[in-house]
Amino acid sequence: MRMRPKKNRESRLAAVSDLFAVYGENGIIDIKSSFGREGRIKAEIGCGKGRYILAAAKREPESLFLAFEKVPDVAMMAMEKVASAGLRNVRFCVCDAKDIASVLPPDCIETLFPN
Repeated sequence: MRMRPKKNRESRLAAVSDLFAVYGENGIIDIKSSFGREGRIKAEIGCGKGRYILAAAKREPESLFLAFEKVPDVAMMAMEKVASAGLRNVRFCVCDAKDIASVLPPDCIETLFPN
């Protein structure tokens, strides 16, 4: 079942655009540019509407979290939750799970949470 496009998608995405991971010129996520500091990340594959990533980021404010979601509107809902909570340790990447290895820097994953 496909999700219907969300109302006001463009303005809603613009409001949370700072939560997207930042890519370097090489097409790899730049951890320092994304989070403002270096560090290994805890990644969730298939974050859905963000329940898990939100709770984990609140529990571990010093950790860096990267959430992957294939469906842009679903990622947007998770991003809105993270923004509403004021969390600065979570970033999002909208891509298919099969492409994740090609956008991550080597040895950057501390923990992986598959869904």
